[in-house]
Amino acid sequence: MIKKYITRLSYRRLFLSVLITVICLLCFSQLFYRVSIVSDNRMAPTLKKKDVVLVKKNMRLQRFDIVLCQINSQLVFLRIIGLPEEFISYSDDVLYVNGSPLEEPFLINKSVYKHDNNQLYTDSFTLSTFGELNSIPRDEYLLLGDNRPFSNDSRYYGLIHRDEIKGKLITIIHTK
Repeated sequence: MIKKYITRLSYRRLFLSVLITVICLLCFSQLFYRVSIVSDNRMAPTLKKKDVVLVKKNMRLQRFDIVLCQINSQLVFLRIIGLPEEFISYSDDVLYVNGSPLEEPFLINKSVYKHDNNQLYTDSFTLSTFGELNSIPRDEYLLLGDNRPFSNDSRYYGLIHRDEIKGKLITIIHTK
């Protein structure tokens, strides 16, 4: 009888310990991570609509990171192309950073689109498109979608402030 009581007590303690641990981990993870669902195809083929992804909040941002940002109350994924204090331009489908050409290896549909449509994948532009800018202001970023011909991004919304970036894509959890 005593042995059964001790066993039940041990299981209750174990269950309570596990429950408290899980609750603490969930609360802790919500401070640093977020699970999100891709809402559109502006990042196709890298991310597709309805993909489930893990986003880490408060990360150091680098060129070509995919970030979750809030634009006009909508959460969207875009890629960082231009960093603060850089001069960015596109000419004849080539990205220039501070005057030097830079490859974008993630744009795998670029040559197919150009061949099929006889158009540029990324229309030519400079920072003057966003006003009289010599470089991207501090705490602002130029964000573009990977599906350039069909993406609403900084070319339409302007530069994105750091406060509007909610996190950085860590991994795709589930793809549709």
